[in-house]
Amino acid sequence: CEGGGTGKGMMEADWDIRPELWFVQVHFRGDPVRPGCLGLDGLWQLLGFYLGWTGAQGSGRALGLGELKMTEMITPDTKQLKYVIDIKRVINRALVLGVADGKVYADGKLAYEASGLKVGLFDNSGKE
Repeated sequence: CEGGGTGKGMMEADWDIRPELWFVQVHFRGDPVRPGCLGLDGLWQLLGFYLGWTGAQGSGRALGLGELKMTEMITPDTKQLKYVIDIKRVINRALVLGVADGKVYADGKLAYEASGLKVGLFDNSGKE
């Protein structure tokens, strides 16, 4: 979790895509590209996990991103996604906010690049 381009931290996660997952057979019949949200949401989730790893409390919520570039399609032949985030900034006060840049690799090839990913942690205790 240390290092990264800014020296503020980085994190990687791998996801093995199995044929029995719900979206494999049903997404875009006749044009079987995987949902783009698989890449983007995975980056947001990894940033939220990073914030929790630092000791910050709360439930993670994606708050936005600056730019997203998708250069490769994730298809039914894709076996593994690798998510990499490079932490740019962490605020841990009344507001908990993480900002990072991220990349998604599909079977080792760069598929998505996202800049300015933002995730906040929110206290949901006492809410019904």
